[in-house]
Amino acid sequence: MGEENLKEQLAVLQAKLAVLEKQLLQGQQDVIRETVKEVLSQTQKRDGLQQEVMFKFRRSRKDLIKQKMVDSCREKQMTVPELKFMIVDQMGYASKATFYRYLAELAGVLDTSGQFVRVAGQVRAQGA
Repeated sequence: MGEENLKEQLAVLQAKLAVLEKQLLQGQQDVIRETVKEVLSQTQKRDGLQQEVMFKFRRSRKDLIKQKMVDSCREKQMTVPELKFMIVDQMGYASKATFYRYLAELAGVLDTSGQFVRVAGQVRAQGA
């Protein structure tokens, strides 16, 4: 009779252990699920801000690059190839074609007729 009682208690304890293991596993899965949701929501909020900043940057990128070209010519005498090397090759701000297109747009501001690029006027913003 004692042995049967012990076997019954062992079976009950094994059943309780199985239930507790299931509950623990479910709890861990819930914690993981909540953590993933939280991380995703934070990432999406950050991505939204990053996208907005990048959109504004891309929109004004042309003006920023053109201003950098003018500022560089103000700071130091340089030839067109030197300016192109700095903007395109060193800094990677624009492609060669884009650099020359910006240079053409800056014709009223930068004088490229001589040996060096000279600043001849003021840069105006795109919308102005």
